Amino acid sequence: MFPLTRWNPSRDIMSLHRDMDDLFNRIFGRNERWFPMFSSMSSMTGDIGFPAIDVIREGNDLVAHVELSGVDPKDIEVNVTGNLLTVKGERKSEKEYKKEDYFSREISYGSFERSIVLPVDINTDNIKAEYHKGLLEIRMPAAEAIKGRKIEIETREEPRKIKAA
Repeated sequence: MFPLTRWNPSRDIMSLHRDMDDLFNRIFGRNERWFPMFSSMSSMTGDIGFPAIDVIREGNDLVAHVELSGVDPKDIEVNVTGNLLTVKGERKSEKEYKKEDYFSREISYGSFERSIVLPVDINTDNIKAEYHKGLLEIRMPAAEAIKGRKIEIETREEPRKIKAA
């Protein structure tokens, strides 16, 4: 006989979300070496896919690191609306080759766009972006504090009354 477990819908939704992310990353994302047919298709259509993005918390700021090697900073556009970060751009080839001249083609050229939802709203007046050696750093101050806060628990010391029967 199997033990009964309590159903937790949020755990199941998060599990489904993680599985779908993994599926899309395997097919369209960073694991193109496992699916070379999709890599060559993106090269033919001119879409270079999703740049890798790391988002970390530093104090009251969120800091995004976007991997954009080979992209001219003039060809990058960053937008933040509420808690949605969008990075658009284009990687341009300096020299054009004919298809039959390629021995191997793994670098993709063309336009890209990536949007991610941030855990908090951002103060858009103080966002700073810096590009250095192929890495774009976007520093975004949170609109409200994102640090954890300890909540004190109040107790009442009342004498317990016992009713006589």
